[in-house]
Amino acid sequence: MKVVIDTNVYVSGILWSGNESKNVDMCMDGILENHTSIDILSEVERVLSYRKFNLTNEEIDKLLKIYFSFSRLIAVKNRSDVKSRDFADNKILECAIASEVEYIISGDRDLLVMKEVEGIRIISSRDFLEIFG
Repeated sequence: MKVVIDTNVYVSGILWSGNESKNVDMCMDGILENHTSIDILSEVERVLSYRKFNLTNEEIDKLLKIYFSFSRLIAVKNRSDVKSRDFADNKILECAIASEVEYIISGDRDLLVMKEVEGIRIISSRDFLEIFG
């Protein structure tokens, strides 16, 4: 099943246990096919670099390699007219639409409130696991 895992889900899932870590495990096990873009990859790197996580450059590199190992990098050629109420989330929507995924898995309220975009369901980690876990 093709999905876009939002940055917040990956970071939470790789650093702590919980629903998000189960979503990440499903990607690493090949059950889910995560789609990503250069913009999302850059955001993942930026977020992992936050001081609050206290990660070394080597740890960040390792976590980026893990992310990239289960993600399919796609090129977003046409920017979508669909917009989130938070401009920073548009990269998630654009990647999902360009990849024609089935789900966006996110913990971001600005995305979750949309519920669906162009036939793509936007769902929390917990709700996704209730349906497919």
